[in-house]
Amino acid sequence: IVDMADGIERMPATGSHDGGDGEHLDPHVWLSPRLVKVQAENVAELLAELDPAHGTDYQANLEALLADIDALDAEIRDALANAPNRKFMVFHPSWGYFARDYDLEMIPIEVGGQEPSAAELAALISEARLSNIKVVFAQPELNSRTADAIASELEGRVLLISPLEQDWLENMRQVAAAFAEAFAESAE
Repeated sequence: IVDMADGIERMPATGSHDGGDGEHLDPHVWLSPRLVKVQAENVAELLAELDPAHGTDYQANLEALLADIDALDAEIRDALANAPNRKFMVFHPSWGYFARDYDLEMIPIEVGGQEPSAAELAALISEARLSNIKVVFAQPELNSRTADAIASELEGRVLLISPLEQDWLENMRQVAAAFAEAFAESAE
């Protein structure tokens, strides 16, 4: 067993993962290309240790993956470079590391794993209006009813993005495109 997050400085959790005590750590490290590189290095190191006869294969595969991740990171930076509005609203707060990497600000809807109260919902809508947010992100794996309600109040829409897609590289490209699209809409 290997802790793939070994060597990663974890952020405090926000929204649904904070447990209300502020001491829980955000588990979504795989949504940061920079941190996925650390995870890949951890796995390759363990595999080479367990199977030294194929150590050069693991190293070669690691180097190819790291190059793909560097290319992805450059694509994401380019896609988000000119975004005038760097704030986004998301139902489930899984994109904190992504936001940190690309100088974005995540506004989570979920609080302590719970849907927002009426007062919290009103505050979120007010904050979204002040930030000219027109797109609310939600996950296809979760109920998007609250995100739909907020988007309706904003005369905007919900975009579904998943942190759990199997093809990680392609999914991250699609997520970056969705963020760029949302930021462009908020600039209109």
